Amino acid sequence: PGCENECILLEDALPDELEGIVYAIFSGDDAAIYQNGGWYGSLMCFDGFMGYWFRSYENIDFQFNIPDEGIARAITPEKEILSGYEFNNSSQVAFYFIENLPQAQIGDWVIAMNNGIVVGARKWTGSMIDVPTMGDDGESYSYGYLKSGESPQFMLYHNNTGELTPLYGTTPGFISNEVFVLDELTDENAIQPTTLSLGDAYPNPFNPVTNITFS
Repeated sequence: PGCENECILLEDALPDELEGIVYAIFSGDDAAIYQNGGWYGSLMCFDGFMGYWFRSYENIDFQFNIPDEGIARAITPEKEILSGYEFNNSSQVAFYFIENLPQAQIGDWVIAMNNGIVVGARKWTGSMIDVPTMGDDGESYSYGYLKSGESPQFMLYHNNTGELTPLYGTTPGFISNEVFVLDELTDENAIQPTTLSLGDAYPNPFNPVTNITFS
């Protein structure tokens, strides 16, 4: 772009024929995912001289030359950091997109942790957010970060009180350069039984009572 603070919106840079084919883009600790005809996430536009990873359903080949006129430019948003919950960017990263957070207020944060170590964070905006989670790439700065197959623990940081509460939901294991979509995380740890098991009765035969174990 002509100004280092300007960027080109994703929908303006990507050609129409790639709509629905390119489904995710990420760079550093920012990502975007294409859902229901629009882009969601912290990555809203392309900056000049930056590198980007693309996820697509098909092999693609395209280029985009920034014109001098005729295309809208946006201001590159400043990155927000939650003091006390900083983390190092790693070459191993996955993004967990969260659609719904019933207990969250706009301005709260979702913190990703691994055994008490912060591996990612993103502010809740009221719509789908991308939470970056960093993996252990063998360098000292990523010690204690996620290894392949390990699931992050998500915490909700309440901006008004500074309180942290655990979030529960189905969370896939970490895979570097992968994008996951979680329908909902909640602070209610509701476990639904899927199998009922009855054990043997004892004593058997019984008179006048018996015991039956179940799980």
